[in-house]
Amino acid sequence: MALEQFDKQELLAALVAQLHGQVDGMSRRAREIAASATHEESRPESDKDTRAIEESYLARGQAKRAAEAEAALQVLRSLRAKRFEEDQPIAVTALVMIEDQEGDRKLVFLAPAAGGSRLQTQGHTVDVVTAASPLGRGLLGKQVDDDFEVSAGGTSRDWSIVEVV
Repeated sequence: MALEQFDKQELLAALVAQLHGQVDGMSRRAREIAASATHEESRPESDKDTRAIEESYLARGQAKRAAEAEAALQVLRSLRAKRFEEDQPIAVTALVMIEDQEGDRKLVFLAPAAGGSRLQTQGHTVDVVTAASPLGRGLLGKQVDDDFEVSAGGTSRDWSIVEVV
């Protein structure tokens, strides 16, 4: 699979759209939980009834997650994808084709945020990783034909870098 025609700005737009939908959902859920916590039916029935307090903690946590996702969204909106050559070290905005020892290939986009996302774009499945993830740390600074090992969850896996754009 040749990646030279892959439009990374289109990939970024798809990632922004996906994250935008998640932020909207998180914000809506935080508002719903906050409204439920202050609703008259949530008044404690006794001094042992902590439903309203628990809901307010949940609403606060959900609102914090939404704010963090919104900040990530702003970072991604301002990002411009850089084109990488084979001899350049991998960094943020690199789209990398990696292959494991069994010959299974994976397309990975190194982003500053939204790690763990999976996108279907331009006929490919792309996994988004950040530099904080084990795979992202393994990719940083490497070049085409480099090998690296990723250890996570008590297992390790060897990868080779096949292509980068």
